[in-house]
Amino acid sequence: METKKPLIGLDLCAVSPKLGPEVGGLLASFLRRNQPGWVQKQALLLEGDKASRGHCLKGLAGAELIFVSGVLVWLEGPFLVPNDAYDLTDPELLIPLERITKVPTLLHLWMEQGQEAFSQWLASYQGAPLFLVLESGPGFCPSKIPGRSLFAALWAQAFDGFGPALNNHLLSFSSLAPWLKDSGLPVWLHGDQTLADFSGAVMGQFGEGKLEALGFVQERPLRVQEVLTEIKNWNQYTTDQLSFSVNKNLGPYLSLELGRRATQLRTALGLAVAEMDLGEKELVFTGGRYFYHYLAKDKRQGSLNEELWLELRWAQVPDSLAHILDALELGPERAMFSLCEAIEPRQLIAPLQGKGWKIERELENRVEASLGRRTLVVLPERLEFGGFSLPELIGNLSEELLRLL
Repeated sequence: METKKPLIGLDLCAVSPKLGPEVGGLLASFLRRNQPGWVQKQALLLEGDKASRGHCLKGLAGAELIFVSGVLVWLEGPFLVPNDAYDLTDPELLIPLERITKVPTLLHLWMEQGQEAFSQWLASYQGAPLFLVLESGPGFCPSKIPGRSLFAALWAQAFDGFGPALNNHLLSFSSLAPWLKDSGLPVWLHGDQTLADFSGAVMGQFGEGKLEALGFVQERPLRVQEVLTEIKNWNQYTTDQLSFSVNKNLGPYLSLELGRRATQLRTALGLAVAEMDLGEKELVFTGGRYFYHYLAKDKRQGSLNEELWLELRWAQVPDSLAHILDALELGPERAMFSLCEAIEPRQLIAPLQGKGWKIERELENRVEASLGRRTLVVLPERLEFGGFSLPELIGNLSEELLRLL
């Protein structure tokens, strides 16, 4: 055994317990304060050049959870090897494991000799909750990712809310252990400790008042020639030009329909004439706006979208909401919430997975997910829900939909 051993730290190396170049990202994922789900606000992670014996022992004070990845030696007892422990025969330079395990501890260790004696020590262990992955041989078990151990790769997935690592939306010692065992890692467990809680509201990280308005959309097919009745030479125009012209001329085409729905809405809600403004393609009323717009599929056809946006207070009055949808002859299967402030959609991947959503597609500014027949699209400025029946959309709408998150 070499006299100079690697540090105690968060392992990202598949060959030996040295830190890899990606350690910052994985440390950040563990310590991210604004990520929904974290219940451990303090954690001692022994990593980098700071993992000296003095730094490690000082860092134990006040820690709620200790996470160590590194080397274990046996010298009439188990000792962890800090960066400055060059003489492995001198316990004064090492850190007794008993000092570490006074608080809940997660250990990912490599041990070359003394496994039998250490197993006997574990058999009589009665300390704080302890989660141990003990590896031996030439180095840590590698993952599919170059330069990263299997444990580090699985650990990162677990904190992304990966279902097999959770139990009832909780990531804990007891939920993590069977998943790591099934993946081929040697796990020893004593007691339990919650690491992350994904059961809360996914949108909770954005604070109160995060939702600004409630919207519905209904689509129906529309042929360009229904609106542009005199068009002859299609080759003269691009799809964008035709789409622009259709939207510009929707007013006359929809005038009878919009006028009828305006009267139905004013009557259903008991609105005064002055409480509703009627435009060519829209009507605006107290706390709401209803409008049309055309989206082209190709030169000759597309969809006519009817959108209804309401102040959130309408969602608290299901009966009135039902009257609005009925008066406007809407039977939407998609609901939307606009956000007061733009978000980064990929921030919601981990908490969504933790709540059971399956991520179907992720882009820089768009995440698509599904939960059974229900769908969710996360955009920077709004959430779009699909796969709901009309009664589901009307009844306690905002509360019911957001409960899914």
